[in-house]
Amino acid sequence: MSMRDDLKAAGKKSRGRISYLGFIIAAILAVFFITDHDGSLAKYRNIALPGLALYVAYMAYGLVRTNRNDMMRGIEKFCSESANPEATMERLEKVWSDGHNFLSGRMDKDYIILLIARGLISHVYPLKNVVRAYKYISYNGAIKSASLCLAFDSGREEDNQLGEAMVDAVLGYLWTDNPDIAIGNEKEIVDLHKKKDMDGLRDYARQQRESVKKP
Repeated sequence: MSMRDDLKAAGKKSRGRISYLGFIIAAILAVFFITDHDGSLAKYRNIALPGLALYVAYMAYGLVRTNRNDMMRGIEKFCSESANPEATMERLEKVWSDGHNFLSGRMDKDYIILLIARGLISHVYPLKNVVRAYKYISYNGAIKSASLCLAFDSGREEDNQLGEAMVDAVLGYLWTDNPDIAIGNEKEIVDLHKKKDMDGLRDYARQQRESVKKP
């Protein structure tokens, strides 16, 4: 199955999940208020109804995007901006079919294809431009989130929220397949990147691997 077909099928599953969740939430709220015979729950309507409206809007947005197979849009945009769009698409098809599968995308030693926002958005990153990568953990109350952070030879950084296991998987593949990419967020790595010392970063990355090699 081609990458386009895979993403179309994934979009269909996503539409099913979104619709199912929307139905469940609407049903719970309906029962919640219909059975409120004495009006004791009326004060919660001002919270519940706007929340439901927001979720319906998000559900409609998700359904439209998955129906249009928007997961391909980021990939197509990346290809269209390359010197040879057809050859680039063929190369990404190979990444998709033969590369490492980490659920939120695919990767090999040259490219990462990421699917984020529950698969509604796709990004493609050429690894030749990545000089360091690390995991960033954040908390919203008791909710823990993990992001894959990529730093580029231009000096910019990008982060994409994934499951922590998937972030760890990507960093593991980068460690094995891309010995010129520094892994981690130690001060020395950050300082080298701020100085735009890309040769120094690549040397640091190779030293990282050498330091853990078996004698």
